[in-house]
Amino acid sequence: GKTLYFSSLITNTSYSIPEGVEIIGPFAFAYLKSITSLTFPSTLTSIGEGAFMYSKATSLTFPSSLKSIGDGAFFSLYATEVNFSEGLETIGESAFAMSDLTSAALPNSLISVGTTAFAKCLSLTSITLGSGLQTIGDFAFSDNKITGVITIPSTVTSIGTGAFSSTASTYGQTLTNIIVDKNNENYTSENGLLMDKGKTKVIAYASNSSISITIPSTVTTIEDYAMSASKSNLVSLTLPSNLKYIGEAGLAMLPVGVLNIPSSVTYIGKYAFYNYKSSQSINFNCTQDYALTNFDQYFLSNCSATVTYTEAL
Repeated sequence: GKTLYFSSLITNTSYSIPEGVEIIGPFAFAYLKSITSLTFPSTLTSIGEGAFMYSKATSLTFPSSLKSIGDGAFFSLYATEVNFSEGLETIGESAFAMSDLTSAALPNSLISVGTTAFAKCLSLTSITLGSGLQTIGDFAFSDNKITGVITIPSTVTSIGTGAFSSTASTYGQTLTNIIVDKNNENYTSENGLLMDKGKTKVIAYASNSSISITIPSTVTTIEDYAMSASKSNLVSLTLPSNLKYIGEAGLAMLPVGVLNIPSSVTYIGKYAFYNYKSSQSINFNCTQDYALTNFDQYFLSNCSATVTYTEAL
């Protein structure tokens, strides 16, 4: 099949990639900001790494022949709208990161969404996951403005770290719920919390699901960035008495008034309480010596909350 490798001499604002081209090579149109209208051929099967990064195209429609979109292929894309056709199977790492997309309806043929694929899309308010999706990469939909409800289809077998998290205080999702298809064998949800099927791990959190949440008693782990949410409306959070592990930024930026950490907790990761304010309180049911010995040395970094410990007996 034909591969298009290089196209830096194009100065037109409109460009149609010739029929017969099956592969667009790495960085072929990267930094080419003159093109605002782009048409893909019906023969196209693969778009390479960085192929259209920093593109000024205003909207895109992909042909049904397209199977894969490479890492960073549309990084910082100008378009607010992308039409994904059935047939697409993989979207690579950071493929649409930092783009101007406002919504994305992913096709049912899509199998994999890569790490940070739609991260830091500051205008992105709506995501629809296709019914055949299997893998969601780390931070795939982090740091955007997704609202409403996300539905995890029955086919999903892997959801990465911080997939729907906020890592900065200036933006973040305001999901009202994360719903898992009842036929999914790997995940479940309850009160806006995405968990493994056995409800032992909290993996993600819909930041506007409820002002008061009690994490199920079966949960022993809050994963890295699981509840890191800058736009949370959470006032009260009750942690389970068997909780063992709070991951990196696991509870970051939550506006809870008083947080009680149960004595069962044996590890807390760095930035766990990132951006807590002086009006908030964290009560540790352990001695300060225990905390300093067993928790990450930066577990209270960027935390201004009032902190208390249980005195040694």
